[in-house]
Amino acid sequence: MQEIRLHWELFKSGVLSRRTSELIMGRLLSLQTLVNVEYLRTHPDTPALYDSGLRYAAEGAYNEEWKSIPVALTGDVLDCEDAATFRAAELIASGDDPEARAVFRGRMIAPGRRLYHVVTRRGDGTIEDPSRVLGMGTRKRPRRLTP
Repeated sequence: MQEIRLHWELFKSGVLSRRTSELIMGRLLSLQTLVNVEYLRTHPDTPALYDSGLRYAAEGAYNEEWKSIPVALTGDVLDCEDAATFRAAELIASGDDPEARAVFRGRMIAPGRRLYHVVTRRGDGTIEDPSRVLGMGTRKRPRRLTP
């Protein structure tokens, strides 16, 4: 297996504007979803996200590792962009919802600081939050991912 790492300095002051960073993040989510769709089409025996045994765990602050489906399935946890792109790809590859997409929502948490969360938007506009389905927000929190 070949590992490819991309390094982006999104949302870093003086590098890219928030608007440009958000545009790039949206495109990267689309790319991750397309990679996952291709994987699912060539590996139809892949377990469904909600049957996979994977659980949600937040990554550390300023630590983002985006996992494709085969990488995610080698572990036991994933975070919001991994779960949302997995779920969107699953809906697209199965034909259940060819218009499904992973999208992000941002909210201000401090002056000049936003928190982003990635969810799956279905073709009819409804939002599905795979992270919540996989345990985000429960009283018993899964362990945090470490670098």
